[in-house]
Amino acid sequence: MTATSNSPRAARPQIDLDGLSIEELQALQQRVDAELDARSFEENLRRELDSHMRRQQRTAPSGGTPRGGSRRA
Repeated sequence: MTATSNSPRAARPQIDLDGLSIEELQALQQRVDAELDARSFEENLRRELDSHMRRQQRTAPSGGTPRGGSRRA
């Protein structure tokens, strides 16, 4: 697998897919699938946390800590 940097963003390598064997293509597909799954998990977790924090802020008594929360010094 060869990577070249034709753009200012070197983090985006160009891959010569024609030069890869079927095994290398399958391994690359697995890596891509794993990365997409990780990104999806991260985005879902971020949404859940944001939603939870909004609910906590709505239910928190004025000037106090959210329900179930504790203050630490």
